[in-house]
Amino acid sequence: MKKVLLIILMAFNYVAMAQELPPPKGLSASFVVENNERYILLNWEKDAGDTLTTGYNILTNFPPKEDLLILGKAGVVYKTSYKYKLTNNRAAKYRFAVMGLQNFPRLKRSKPSEVVEVLVPSSSLPNIEIEKAYYKDGAITLIWDYDAFIRDVKGYHVYLNGQLIETIEKPGQMLWTKNFEEKGKYIFEIAAITTSGVLSRKSQKKLVKIE
Repeated sequence: MKKVLLIILMAFNYVAMAQELPPPKGLSASFVVENNERYILLNWEKDAGDTLTTGYNILTNFPPKEDLLILGKAGVVYKTSYKYKLTNNRAAKYRFAVMGLQNFPRLKRSKPSEVVEVLVPSSSLPNIEIEKAYYKDGAITLIWDYDAFIRDVKGYHVYLNGQLIETIEKPGQMLWTKNFEEKGKYIFEIAAITTSGVLSRKSQKKLVKIE
């Protein structure tokens, strides 16, 4: 009887080792904010006929890189969900996949699930600085420089004497010019704005005199 049980157990182990683990299905990723902390919430499904998978590994990229690597700090996930905490406050594209795991009789992983992507918005923006502000040929010109790699910058606010006078909805445009005829002192500031409405601090004040 013991020999029969041993043979059955060995046969079961052989079949388990020979079977491929089915990859997780239906992976989704959504950006959430909880208690002022930012997360990406992952959810997926276990195949209905899967009796071998005991846990999961999370794969993700580390922006700006796009290659997927196993997220070591997540360890083995035993649920079909995972909350990825964001530490970067700049907009970035994150990519995720999930692999099933079997720990016994030896470590085995499934093929990765389908890859999902989520664009996380900026929660704050770096400061902006006006490099030049001058009056010439009847027009005032402002020139500034800004990080062109922040994905969700929508454009720039232009302020005159503390009041918003124009919004430039071209993130690559870092020059503003407008005709001015009246003599006087004009104080300008610039602020960057994202597609979700996050504003940078206003730049330093730049004084332009028309005499």
